[in-house]
Amino acid sequence: MEYKLINIMEDKVVLAINKTAPELSCCTCNKCKAELAAYVLNRIPPKYVDTEKGALYTKANHMSAEFDMKMILEIAQAASTIGKPKGHA
Repeated sequence: MEYKLINIMEDKVVLAINKTAPELSCCTCNKCKAELAAYVLNRIPPKYVDTEKGALYTKANHMSAEFDMKMILEIAQAASTIGKPKGHA
């Protein structure tokens, strides 16, 4: 049986970026969103699991308004630090 490690924070960060990036004054192309995600993921604790059951359990335990606010603040910081203006070349 092959095991695969999954950082469940990746999905949470990408979803949060997709939800908040249009409100920020930065480009929302896939490359720029990936740069924002990398920036944020390097600043929040990873949450690795090795099973789908573990992923569901961990996601349920990390659903908090405080954590979501921290993630949004990190996204805003990423946008101001590395974000390119909308429609950049």
